Amino acid sequence: MNSYPDFSEYSYQVLRELGRNREGGRITWLAAKVDTGEQMVIKQFCFAQAGSNWSGFDAHQREIKVLQGLTHPGIPRYINSFATSDGFCLV
Repeated sequence: MNSYPDFSEYSYQVLRELGRNREGGRITWLAAKVDTGEQMVIKQFCFAQAGSNWSGFDAHQREIKVLQGLTHPGIPRYINSFATSDGFCLV
C-alpha cells in the first residue's frame, strides 16, 4: 500500500514520488488528471511539518502570478494551485 496523498478532491491522482526536500517541506509528485489521464507534476509545499513554516507563502503567491504570465519552452507551465490542510500545491 502506498502513502501517496489523495488529491482526488482536486481531480488529480498521484502516480509516484519524483523528489523530496525534507528540510524545506517540499515533495514533487508525478500525477494524472483524473478525467483525461494527462500526466503532470505537482509540487507540494508542507508547512505543518517540523522545520518548515508559512513565512514563504507570500513569496509563493508572487511566484504563481509570475508563472501564470510566462510562456517559454524551458520553464514549466503553470496549470493550477490549491490549498491543502498543511500547505498548498502547484501543478
